[in-house]
Amino acid sequence: MMRTAIILAAGLGTRLMPLTKSIPKPLLDVAGLPIIVHILDHLKAAGISRFIIVINPRFENLFKELIPVRFNIQYVHQVKPTGMTDAILAARQHVTGSGSFVVCAGDMIVPDDHVADVVKEHDASRPFATLSLFKASIDYVKGLGNVKMMDDDDRRVSRIIEKPTKDMLLSNVYSLPFYAFDEEIFTYLDKCPVSSRGERELQDAIQMAITGNKIVRGVVINRIFSKDEAEFRREIAPLNITDIQDYFNACMAAIAEAGVLVPQNILCTLIEPVRIGEGCNISDNALLGPGVIVGARVTIDSLSEVSFSILQDGCKVGKKCIIDHAVIASGATVPDGTKITGKPGETRLVE
Repeated sequence: MMRTAIILAAGLGTRLMPLTKSIPKPLLDVAGLPIIVHILDHLKAAGISRFIIVINPRFENLFKELIPVRFNIQYVHQVKPTGMTDAILAARQHVTGSGSFVVCAGDMIVPDDHVADVVKEHDASRPFATLSLFKASIDYVKGLGNVKMMDDDDRRVSRIIEKPTKDMLLSNVYSLPFYAFDEEIFTYLDKCPVSSRGERELQDAIQMAITGNKIVRGVVINRIFSKDEAEFRREIAPLNITDIQDYFNACMAAIAEAGVLVPQNILCTLIEPVRIGEGCNISDNALLGPGVIVGARVTIDSLSEVSFSILQDGCKVGKKCIIDHAVIASGATVPDGTKITGKPGETRLVE
């Protein structure tokens, strides 16, 4: 049985700036836990007990500080983020002899039941690879691999391409950056050419294996997504946290059924779901909720109202402010009387 996972966490997260100015994307907080801790918890629940995390070395101490000690972790350094293929190759010596292993991007939160389904499928059928897939209900999803299944076997992949344009689509089935591989994948990663994007694409290595008659299977997430594009993006966000809007949507999804989780000293009016961190100073006559995540050491003054928003650590909100559909970056100050109002699908960012 699979017991090892490689988590790819060395990316710069440039499309999430300024939130990632001093912290890598996998360590961004989502409803009280870093993204990568959600990943580790779901993998551990599926039977994975050993984790190889590929990181930029300058953030190693931060990873060690924010990830709980309950996980068995080894860190591998990737100084220059040059794609998934190179990141997996950097971890090769740590998985040699494992037989098979999981690979997961460090910026996605895969549902725990789907993680278990992929692991079980790979353990049971022992293919070359098992891919995490979803069926889109909209015409085109940008930025993900696209696959075609066998005509006579809807669980076997016949083709895969990396991030196609709309006119190149193979089907409405997309591949997420969550995989189970046999160790033989390294043979194909070594052969993988550099693409027009200047990276060695993992999908190219998988396609070489398929062309060589290796069996690649797919497990489709058990969910029907909305046909409305804005709603689809909200639903898919935890699986593909790319920009500020995705991050906001992932956080809202994470607290949707959380109720009220706040320290005992918070006495202001709350409309669930609301989550508030430790060390906050919030006026008793402020109004928070619904859909509010407040980090640690945040100050909110009197008569301010916050809804559908994320206030990161150390924010200061003045008196009589109105904040709706916004992300307030760590350490930012919102002056008295400020009105910050985004709308669904168009979250405002204050830094």
